[in-house]
Amino acid sequence: MRGMKACFQIPERSLSYAKIVQARAIQTCLNIAERSLSYAKISIFFLIG
Repeated sequence: MRGMKACFQIPERSLSYAKIVQARAIQTCLNIAERSLSYAKISIFFLIG
């Protein structure tokens, strides 16, 4: 029974780790998108101005 519990704990840990990695990747993508968006806004502002 103890072995079964250990087997269940490993996938749970790796799943939570995968969630953390995914969340970080999404956050990084959002940060990059935000930066490029603000850069585009600045470029447009300079073109219009």
